[in-house]
Amino acid sequence: MAAATLSPSAKQFFWNTTTAAPLAGGLVYTVTAGGSAPGSNIATFQDAAALIPNSNPIQLNAAGYATIYLQPGKTYKYIVTDANGVLQYTQDGIEAVPSSNLGLDAVGTAGDA
Repeated sequence: MAAATLSPSAKQFFWNTTTAAPLAGGLVYTVTAGGSAPGSNIATFQDAAALIPNSNPIQLNAAGYATIYLQPGKTYKYIVTDANGVLQYTQDGIEAVPSSNLGLDAVGTAGDA
C-alpha cells in the first residue's frame, strides 16, 4: 500500500452549519465518492505513513478539528454530522493531494515539438 497524503489542509476544521460554532464532538464519515454510510466506508489515517487509521466515523475534538490523511488514487465523500448525528453537510469528490515526484526525468531534445 502506498503511503497516505495529507487531506487538503493539515488540520481539518468543521463547524455547525446553523450556529457557525466549532462542531465539537462532531462526526465525519469517510466513504467512497458517491457512496453512503454505512456500507461504502473508506479508510483515512492519522499519520503520513498510513500506519495509524482513523476511526470511521472520525470524532472531532472539542474545537471541531481532526487530522485526516487520505490514500492517493482514491476519491472520498465526507458525511459530517454533529455529536447527536444530525447531518450538517456532505462533500463529495475529495481527493488526496498528489505527492511530489522529485525523481522524475524528462527526456528530449531542446527545440523538438
